[in-house]
Amino acid sequence: MNYSRLKDLRIYEDLSQQKIADMIQCHLHSYRNYENKSWDTMPLSKALVLAKFYNVSIRYLFCETEVSEKYAIQQNEITKRMRYMRKKNGFNQEEMAAKLFCSTLTYKRYEADALDMPMGPVISLARIYHITPDFLIGEGNILEF
Repeated sequence: MNYSRLKDLRIYEDLSQQKIADMIQCHLHSYRNYENKSWDTMPLSKALVLAKFYNVSIRYLFCETEVSEKYAIQQNEITKRMRYMRKKNGFNQEEMAAKLFCSTLTYKRYEADALDMPMGPVISLARIYHITPDFLIGEGNILEF
């Protein structure tokens, strides 16, 4: 996936890049990068703000689906689901760090406070576990997968 709907949704809502940057509390330059080429570096916390604002799912926001699903994320579920999926699949934190090409310390930080995780690793984890990014971050029933 090399595309997001950040620009399309912003234009549809007739908002400036500065307005969105202010809303997610980042520099204009950073938001421009998220919108144009570096969406996978956007922290999950900022992606959640945008998904909620546009009332769409993370999957829709980052083009994992063509269906405009509604926002319904339970933020307290993110770290629980990360640990659950790791253990269910028989991985330890060191193995997951290697799969994500990051340090073990970085992966442990993701599991402790997933809201600071960039979107790239969120998408990668979902692909490793064969689940949707929305499920991983707390949207959807665990029994559905």
